Amino acid sequence: MGTFPHRAYEVEKEVANDVRIIRAPSELDEMVMVKDVCCDDQFLRVDLMDGRTISAPLAWFPRLASATPEQREQWEICGGGYGIHWEEIDEDLSTAGLLRGAPAPRLPHPTENGNP
Repeated sequence: MGTFPHRAYEVEKEVANDVRIIRAPSELDEMVMVKDVCCDDQFLRVDLMDGRTISAPLAWFPRLASATPEQREQWEICGGGYGIHWEEIDEDLSTAGLLRGAPAPRLPHPTENGNP
């Protein structure tokens, strides 16, 4: 299936008997786009384009929790507007994950893998 310019249409899902539902991108797509991000010592707050704010405990995101306030301020929008990236601490979050309430996966400490 070819790609349509500017995401004019996209396949949403396949249903019984190989029938596809096609939809044009809607304003709903833009509603979950990142507008602004801020962190304090306890929470990550993400403002969305539709006026909602997602707030999650900073403890859910170990890289952000251990970053300096200056590092936390150095974020950029990525993923076509649906993601947040912190280059210096190598952290990426999505609005979909934040809306699901999904904490970042816990990575083992290097000494847990038998490394000194």
